[in-house]
Amino acid sequence: MKKLIATLALAALFAAPALALDGKALYAEKACNSCHGEAGASVTSIYPKLNGQTAGYIATQAIAIRDGVRKSGMSAIMKPMVASISNEEMEAIADYLASK
Repeated sequence: MKKLIATLALAALFAAPALALDGKALYAEKACNSCHGEAGASVTSIYPKLNGQTAGYIATQAIAIRDGVRKSGMSAIMKPMVASISNEEMEAIADYLASK
């Protein structure tokens, strides 16, 4: 009986959906705030304000930069910064920024 319970618990663990990623924490962890400002409120015109943009737009643009599809503006500088950010992480960051 103990084996069955342990097996069911393990199966439930792997079947459970992944916890939602924390966009605010990722934004800080990935150092996005160093250019785009706290909560995406850039204080300089060099870096775009991200807060208030739609989540879809933010994620799409960041993914396009990472994948080399978008090559305008500061894309060449930003590309290595977003190179290791997964789509799921970008979506979580975008959701966070869109809520600001």
